[in-house]
Parts: sequence; C-alpha cells; structure tokens
Amino acid sequence: MQVANIRNILIAVLVATSCWLEFQPVFAVTSASQYRSQGLSYRASERYTEAIAALKKSTLLEPKNLSGWVMLGWTQHLAGQEDA
Repeated sequence: MQVANIRNILIAVLVATSCWLEFQPVFAVTSASQYRSQGLSYRASERYTEAIAALKKSTLLEPKNLSGWVMLGWTQHLAGQEDA
C-alpha cells in the first residue's frame, strides 16, 4: 500500500516538474536589451524563428549596438539562414 502511494506521489512530482520546466513566463518586452535576452532564451531552446524575431526587434531599437547584430547573425547562421 505504501509503495503505491509513493509511486503516485513521484508521478505527481514528475508531472508537476515537467509542467514547470515548460512554463514560459510572459512579460512585457520594452527595451532592446530585453529583446536580446528573450532572443537568447529562445535560441537556447532552439526556437530560432522566435529568437530571430526578437533579435531583429532589438536591432531596430538599438541599431548601433554591435553585439545585438552579432547575436542576430549567429542565430540566423544556426537556423540555416546563411544568406541573411
């Protein structure tokens, strides 16, 4: 009886943990640095389309920020967009 309870608890913890790991916080992005941070987060998850969109917004907001352009270019490279 106790083994079944422990098993059910472990399953519940695993389900809760997997849901928590996939949780993406929603926050208002208002600055170029926030878009760069969001882009890097997407890139780390291999969500290249979203990453490129966020990094493009960051370069529009701060066109003189060279690291933003490098991040965008590298992300495009990882996504197979060599011509971009």
